[in-house]
Amino acid sequence: MSNYTPEPITGTQVLRYYQCFISRPYGDDAGQPYANFREESVVEDAKGKQTSPAGEVGVAITDDNEETEFDLINPGTTQPTGKTMTYAELLQGIDSLYYALAVARDEAANAAPEQLPA
Repeated sequence: MSNYTPEPITGTQVLRYYQCFISRPYGDDAGQPYANFREESVVEDAKGKQTSPAGEVGVAITDDNEETEFDLINPGTTQPTGKTMTYAELLQGIDSLYYALAVARDEAANAAPEQLPA
């Protein structure tokens, strides 16, 4: 099994994801949502920090698996927090974050500019 927490070498090494893409096709015939993670190996030693691609992992989120639970972890330690989330809840959280950010952006763009005193 891979080690997803830093481990001592002559420095440290960790396998981590550095990009996450969530695909949200529109329409019933467009396909299922998909979560994809791009991984990298990071080695920090006396020479500095080196990163290299290390693969990808992902999952299509379907009607059959949307209630699948996974453990929420402390990102610094990878230890479970005791909480879980389903694939559907993950998508709901991402949708909610997008909506909140988009509304805030739109409200700021539509705000009347301040009138400067003459």
